Amino acid sequence: MKRIIFLALIILALSASLSYGEVQEFTKFTMDIPEGWTAKEDGQTVSVTKNDETALVSVTIGPLKILTLEQVAEAFRENLGGTKLEKDKDGSYKFSFNDGNARTLLSQTGEEYIFFVMDGINTAGDEIISILSSLKDK
Repeated sequence: MKRIIFLALIILALSASLSYGEVQEFTKFTMDIPEGWTAKEDGQTVSVTKNDETALVSVTIGPLKILTLEQVAEAFRENLGGTKLEKDKDGSYKFSFNDGNARTLLSQTGEEYIFFVMDGINTAGDEIISILSSLKDK
């Protein structure tokens, strides 16, 4: 989970204007949900949707017991109809889908993976950065 904090700090550094909302608690972490957004936890995934449905950010955390991080990334890519899987220098994976409008990042945190999906970046970029930068491990 330390990697979650590291990723959140990187995202925070990318934005100069962050507006925080109400802190909400989920099974594995807390996150600030801005006014005008709704959060819902379903199993391993927390989805935060802008109320006008123009943007979404989701965080999925799951175990890496049988599959490798690359296999999990490939399964998500196939399921979402994503572009070619790309591996970053730090070992994380990314791809896009929804005609390139949705971007993903899948990383390993100890024995778990964390999968971020960001859609509507062009319409709610600062708010998405604010949400992700507020992510805190429990």
